[in-house]
Amino acid sequence: MIGEGLIASPELRAQVDGMMSACADMRPEDFPDWEKLLTPENDPRNWLKKEWQRRNDCCANSGTTGLELMLKRRRNELEELARTWAYQQGEIIDGKFGADSGISVPGLIKLFIKMGCTTEAKYAYNLYTRNRRQFDALQTPELLADAATRKIQGSIPAPPFKEACVHVAIGNPIQWGHWWGLTFRTETIAPGVTGRVVRNYRRSHGNGLHATEIVWVITTPSGERMLVDANSHNDGYFYIPEDEYEAMRDRSFNPCGSYVMLAHEDPVQQYEAQFNWMGV
Repeated sequence: MIGEGLIASPELRAQVDGMMSACADMRPEDFPDWEKLLTPENDPRNWLKKEWQRRNDCCANSGTTGLELMLKRRRNELEELARTWAYQQGEIIDGKFGADSGISVPGLIKLFIKMGCTTEAKYAYNLYTRNRRQFDALQTPELLADAATRKIQGSIPAPPFKEACVHVAIGNPIQWGHWWGLTFRTETIAPGVTGRVVRNYRRSHGNGLHATEIVWVITTPSGERMLVDANSHNDGYFYIPEDEYEAMRDRSFNPCGSYVMLAHEDPVQQYEAQFNWMGV
């Protein structure tokens, strides 16, 4: 199966499930004005770099995209992160260093919680190696200390659609894997703008697996709310309505896993701090 490397072992998945943050269910009254955060300045489509994966590293590509978004929203820092470093550290977590067969979504979440991620400037994409001794020699104390400055503050399983929209709006992207390919329809997503919208996921997905990153929320001119998903095939974004999101995150139907990456251990404080900073 194409993308089988995205599936974690039962032991690793259970371990990462045990690391999930103890966030209470999000109450709408705690986030009354979350839609005010959906500004052009916060819209990652205006500043994220398109990625073009050249290996089976879609999970590392998408996950580092999400971490770049978090750092931009939380610290106003926009740096390209080291996709090969994240990929090979993920291979170690999955127990398949040098296989170039993909890494699991739970493994990447564990990496970002425990180790963080360094930058492309410090660890270039072309440094992929099948030689573990060579890889270990590059893991200097300085490099690992740099990576540790970019940890996520926790993770939770991807919640229902309305909660997911709030998380993404306040700066917590969703890292997930799903069946691939998808059936897209070209639809109007903004006045005069069309995009690829996922429809009929359960009935018409392909037999491969792929990891992508949910990074934004939109409301179409027809009033339908959709999540915006960044792809690592250098083809930009696609759009996911509520029904398709619920089907794609369903653990009984999704062998990869879906996780919110938390920029703050308390989403309410994260939300309120942004409004204080904005002077709202």
